[in-house]
Amino acid sequence: MHRQSFFTRWRDLIYPRTPNQEPRILKSRTATSWVAWLAIALAAYPACAQDEQSESKTHPPAPAVQEENRGHAAQQVSVTDHAIVVDGITINYRATAGYVPVRGESDRVIADMFFAAYERQDATSRGAARPVTFAFNGGPGSSAVWLHMGGVGPKRALLAKDGTALPLLDKLVDNEYTWLEFTDLVFVDPVGSGFSRAAPGVDARQFYEVQRDIELASDFVRSFVTEHERWLSPQ
Repeated sequence: MHRQSFFTRWRDLIYPRTPNQEPRILKSRTATSWVAWLAIALAAYPACAQDEQSESKTHPPAPAVQEENRGHAAQQVSVTDHAIVVDGITINYRATAGYVPVRGESDRVIADMFFAAYERQDATSRGAARPVTFAFNGGPGSSAVWLHMGGVGPKRALLAKDGTALPLLDKLVDNEYTWLEFTDLVFVDPVGSGFSRAAPGVDARQFYEVQRDIELASDFVRSFVTEHERWLSPQ
């Protein structure tokens, strides 16, 4: 007796043979249902395998890896180039917006501090020779937006002629009072204000204290001048 192939056994099971070996197609509801279920199972197998592979690729990393990735992602920034006209003089500058991770014990990220920096591109002195000013509006509770869009940034909110706010502050104009003419600018949101937040799992209340606020500001400045190579700039 020769060994039947898988296909032969499968065929004989689905299409039983009569004594004269002629195939007889089963028309019963049971056979039809069995064939249907088998077809569904065979069709679903590749999809299941693909789902398992997709799940393994998108499975979230362990908490420790998430923490490391967060610190790395927090350093991503957006960089754009702009120009304003002040007293008839065009000032070309580069705007950089992003986050600086602040680390505590065991090099763990405890907060992400948001900043918006402006660097003049056509100044006679650039880089380490050009001053850089860090502007904080206080906090917690108050971001740097008032100094940024209402004080010394390259753009300011359009106000009424008497200096009062308009019903809708939806338009920015060139700021004739900007300090960008003589210093680069970095506006920083203290933790708990603006876009700056404590890291997940970290109690934000620890940052709502004068001494802690000063320490975080120092940590931010140190990280920023290191990342952007501005240690030698007058600050």
